[in-house]
Amino acid sequence: TDDAAIRALARRPAARRRYSDAWLLINRDSSAQDNAEHLYRYLRSERRDVNAWFVLARSSSDWNRLQQEGFRLLPYGTYEYYVALSHCAHVISSQIDHYVAAPTADRRLRKTGWRLSFLQHGVTKDDLSRWINQKPIDLMITVTPDEQESIAGDYTPYVLTTRESRLTGFPRHDRLLAMGEKHADDANLLLIMPTW
Repeated sequence: TDDAAIRALARRPAARRRYSDAWLLINRDSSAQDNAEHLYRYLRSERRDVNAWFVLARSSSDWNRLQQEGFRLLPYGTYEYYVALSHCAHVISSQIDHYVAAPTADRRLRKTGWRLSFLQHGVTKDDLSRWINQKPIDLMITVTPDEQESIAGDYTPYVLTTRESRLTGFPRHDRLLAMGEKHADDANLLLIMPTW
């Protein structure tokens, strides 16, 4: 069966060496262009000691762009993806839907010892505790002091504490800042970032 084949592949020494303590970064299975993409880029540039991989569906319109940039891509939902999950240390994502937070709950393998880090997609301004509290989050990042307090402060509806929630800012904001500093001569440039 598929399950047996994945387990057999995962037991191979080559698979252990390749994915041991890996960090699997994913935004959506179908697209990149969010915090996980920018964190991956930082890790490959500044933290070569981290065994980082970027997870994405091969059919994504972002696949070729990231492949040309030299990303170590791991096709979502493939045998290789499940083998990597069985050896990785972290799954890091801007999303926490079931296909990221519990990709193996109804699939081939059970969740092993990896930790789930939620980078978020945007600043949490509304009470999302009923949704977030159900997720197996080991670490959630926040962007502003008020957001951090609303999630990890005393008497909030969230189950997360300052141990699981950290005020770090967004990797994509760091990228925007770096790009702004690079183009400091363009003082008349105005950036508008509409959102839903």
